[in-house]
Amino acid sequence: MSALKRPGRHPRAGRVYLCALTVVFATAAVLTAIRPRADAKLLAIATAAIALGLSGWRTRQRRRPGWQARHAAGLGGSYIALLTGFCVDNGAQLPLWNRLPHWTYWALPAAVGVPLILWALHRFRPGVSSRPRAANNATPSGHGDPSPARH
Repeated sequence: MSALKRPGRHPRAGRVYLCALTVVFATAAVLTAIRPRADAKLLAIATAAIALGLSGWRTRQRRRPGWQARHAAGLGGSYIALLTGFCVDNGAQLPLWNRLPHWTYWALPAAVGVPLILWALHRFRPGVSSRPRAANNATPSGHGDPSPARH
């Protein structure tokens, strides 16, 4: 996620992520075959994760207008799904997390992840610089507008 969006590290990391996502899905399928009642929810979450991940990857391959937003939302959503699966499966055994109600294991990953995805979509939309705001400021007023301040 943090790599610059250009050939090299970002696409390579994306391929590794999709391979790992495939392993997670396959593992969830095997576990569900062995213990269907206990692990069906994990298979559902893994299915959502791989569907979102592949959708984001496929969107990148097609490069239709607006593909960047769908790519980020698909892969970001798949990561939220994976984190949700981890929390649901392990939250009761984690220190401090074990004090939270069970529903928070389902809700917290999305409550944190969705705003981050929205922030990224806003920050990297066409016409918005991906540089930190301080680098864009051209004036001492800090507004980046050389014209006098308007109040």
